[in-house]
Amino acid sequence: MRRNTLVFLGLSAMCTLGVTNTLAQTGEFPIDGGNSTVLCRLDSNLQRTGKPFGSWPTTVTGCTLGADAPFLLPGPGVSVECRAGGLIQFYPGIARLRSCVVARDGNLRDQANAPVVCRAGFNAAFTDRGFVVACNPPAPGGGGGGGGGGVTTGGGITVGGGGGNFPPPFPPPPSVRGGRAPIIVPGETAQLAGGGQYTSIGKSSNRPGGRAGYLYLGDGRASATYTVTAPAAGRYALWIRFDDDGVHPPGARSVEIAVNGALALRWSNESRDTKGWVNLPVGNVDLRAGVNTVVFTKAATTSAAFVLDEFVLSDQAGFVPQ
Repeated sequence: MRRNTLVFLGLSAMCTLGVTNTLAQTGEFPIDGGNSTVLCRLDSNLQRTGKPFGSWPTTVTGCTLGADAPFLLPGPGVSVECRAGGLIQFYPGIARLRSCVVARDGNLRDQANAPVVCRAGFNAAFTDRGFVVACNPPAPGGGGGGGGGGVTTGGGITVGGGGGNFPPPFPPPPSVRGGRAPIIVPGETAQLAGGGQYTSIGKSSNRPGGRAGYLYLGDGRASATYTVTAPAAGRYALWIRFDDDGVHPPGARSVEIAVNGALALRWSNESRDTKGWVNLPVGNVDLRAGVNTVVFTKAATTSAAFVLDEFVLSDQAGFVPQ
């Protein structure tokens, strides 16, 4: 029998270092940014970073969980037990739980520090401090679509609503990390429109620095729409996590960026080999408090696509994403 031991790291994963399943169907991997491991199934959902840790060739930011395991949520100081066979994800670089399928009914805390009962089998998503921001049943057929119903807590989360917030391969992370920290939005959570065969959501990238899925916007006038929740109205610096092979001419990956229905920025690539995913500043946008829409539209059909691993918004002076 496999035994779990607690290793504290802000988030603490209760995992034993260096254990692999005798059937070679699971393996221990270090969680990116921490000093503990997680037991993962060796399947297509394993999200390797390519960053070595000790004797391991790579850390991970997500996978199909190999066994039920509890994780400590540092902000509220409570634990959540995550279910074997469910998808689990961690915030890159800080080893804190981002989302998982709950194994047992648990008393969690929302961002107002109010108690939330998240039922076994529900998909839970957390801020990087460990406060729950969503707790939904799995959608029919494994995720995506639907929604509605549920109870909204004092902290603004919906418990037991339609389950459509968790499309495969991973549930989206919370859009606002605790307090006035940056807003981080994964590229793969977009709603696509107007695209053809050259527009899609990719599961993972073989280029260095990728974090789970990504947006591939290749058709002229194809668009990707995101919902962003801002903690306060104001001006936010926009950064994109972008990749370029330097093969195509300058401007081939250009996009227009609209916020709440109005054109806010135009961005054009320089055409250089970034040698993997890198963070690039785009400009400033104005957000209102609460829910906003951000839309990236491919300016024209060209020989190259606009690709996006994630984008980040911050109203803090001097902020540079990691």
